[in-house]
Amino acid sequence: MNIIIVGGGASGVLLAVNLLRQAGTATRVTLIEQRNDLGVGFAYSTRDPAHLLNVRAQNMSAFPDDPTHFQKWLASDTTSHRLDTDFASRVDFGRYLSSLITPLVEAGLKDHRLTLVQGECIAVAEHADGVRATLVDQTEITGDRLVLATGNEMRTTHTPFLRSPWTSPLAEDARLSKDIAILGSGLSMVDTVISLLRTGYTGRILALSRHGLLPATHALTPPWPLEPERVPLDQGPLTCLRWLRAEVRRAKSSGTDWRSVIDGLRPFVQRLWMSFSTSEKKRFYIHLRPYWDIHRHRMAPSIGQEIAAARASGQLEILAGEFASAAADAGRIAFTFRRRGTNSTETRNVDHAYNCTGVGLDPTKSAAPLTRSLVTAGLVRPDPVGLGIDVDEACAVINRNGRASARLYAMGPQTRSRFWEVTAIPDIRIQAAKLAHQLSAISAQIRR
Repeated sequence: MNIIIVGGGASGVLLAVNLLRQAGTATRVTLIEQRNDLGVGFAYSTRDPAHLLNVRAQNMSAFPDDPTHFQKWLASDTTSHRLDTDFASRVDFGRYLSSLITPLVEAGLKDHRLTLVQGECIAVAEHADGVRATLVDQTEITGDRLVLATGNEMRTTHTPFLRSPWTSPLAEDARLSKDIAILGSGLSMVDTVISLLRTGYTGRILALSRHGLLPATHALTPPWPLEPERVPLDQGPLTCLRWLRAEVRRAKSSGTDWRSVIDGLRPFVQRLWMSFSTSEKKRFYIHLRPYWDIHRHRMAPSIGQEIAAARASGQLEILAGEFASAAADAGRIAFTFRRRGTNSTETRNVDHAYNCTGVGLDPTKSAAPLTRSLVTAGLVRPDPVGLGIDVDEACAVINRNGRASARLYAMGPQTRSRFWEVTAIPDIRIQAAKLAHQLSAISAQIRR
């Protein structure tokens, strides 16, 4: 059986590696990726060693059954950027993922089990005998199953004055700037501010988001012990919130804090999310998700200290409000917004403005040719919550008629509506291992 994986970032590489570990020699994998580097995708494509993972190195192994794999790789790698003893750089983690797949690509030249195709996939077709992926140069690749592992797509704004910090020359921007505005106050904003500060930038930075919330900072706290029977499944978000607050109070009385409870809850989060109704998921996403995100997705302690110092000095200002517009104004940018709770607008003149609002979720608004073609062809449909594409519990994509495909699958962040916690490596690696096991079983059955 030939399995095509579209996307050679973290999700695609983890699936490919697991498939080649689990499946028999008759299973072949074709990995399609347009970047030069495998494993990095968007998440780990940064070249700034100051960008640290927001999960401890001890939890970042590629393999659920070998939890210290990444730590051992770090210890053996003499070129790693160890700015923090517990939190590795995203540069190093991208190199780690590449180190897993590169030897398999080289071995594939001999045993033909893994084929790397560098190019952009723009369309997928499903037929009775298999699947077909079409590249931008009209090359067609056929297989038996296809997995969409295209990862996150950055959210775009309809103004040329809000640039992506990932494609902008931040060092040059910092040198020429006195004032900078950032739309968003999450981890992408944090990375952008850290990069600016490391250039020696001394100007002012305004970060604006709807709630003005900043990610919390990690601390050394043990996971709070939670017995499965105590977790309120099938009782809705509000009951879960009340229960969670009660657990935090219990944790505090025992000498620890809320971080222990959030970490202890992690094994149950997907089950909790999947127990919510569609309307409950929507309400959670609108009203509770910002608060969940800042507690769940936290900053490394050293990064948190730098951000706190920038705020204390007045260099970094974080405001809650709604972005209105950005326009040219006498060689600068008029960044206009409305503070939360007010009706009047306010304008700050800045030298540069960046969009750090996170990832795009709605596939019907995607700028990616592949996603647009999949939606147009009806091979996928937006999930009912509006967080990505609809899949069933086996990761099979669901078409516009509500039918789960027997040949097309999706994994990683674009399946967040079904699984919610599937955007970080500790969750993606479990999903990759499960899907690899499932596809390996299908392959074995076909051979019989």
